[in-house]
Amino acid sequence: MTRPVLHLVNGDHAARAVAQAGLGEVAIVWRDVLHDGPVQDLSDDVLARSRAAFIAAAGWGSEAAAAAAFDERDRRLQQAFSSPVELVLWFAPGLHDQLQRLQVLARAARCSGLAVSPDARVEFKHARAMCSSLKYTPRQRGCIRALFCAGIWTQREKFQPGFSDDAGCPLRGAPDSLFHRLWVCDAPEAVAARH
Repeated sequence: MTRPVLHLVNGDHAARAVAQAGLGEVAIVWRDVLHDGPVQDLSDDVLARSRAAFIAAAGWGSEAAAAAAFDERDRRLQQAFSSPVELVLWFAPGLHDQLQRLQVLARAARCSGLAVSPDARVEFKHARAMCSSLKYTPRQRGCIRALFCAGIWTQREKFQPGFSDDAGCPLRGAPDSLFHRLWVCDAPEAVAARH
């Protein structure tokens, strides 16, 4: 018997994209900008109250509405943790998303009996092996580390949250992505960086 799939996404735009793609139910939308404002080592409910107060003080919404949204989000997450479902996390490599991802995974780690798919560990096992392999130069190992830690921000990653006015490759003008930088871009600087 296959388990139902629930999606946890990083915002409303991703929720619409998952729904339009027909991938299943979006059960949880993680609406918090953890890279801005206080994030202390507090219990989940106290941190939610602190974040709601910050959101209200920043003028982004009312404290009551933010607190209610966090309560609903947390209730749904706990329900997903205690149900026989597959919870699929949708987070991009940028700081905003990775902070949200860490918050979700920290909560998952505190729930006893949760099984983490072996697939979730594959990339880390390979990354560790690649970062210690002497077949790569120190510079190449550093690039591999940066890639696996989401430390390479293309123009597209900078453009999406508004950190750049252009999503194109700064060397060629084509749409910038990791795939473009690692495999496609034929600018001499990009070719030299790959070798």
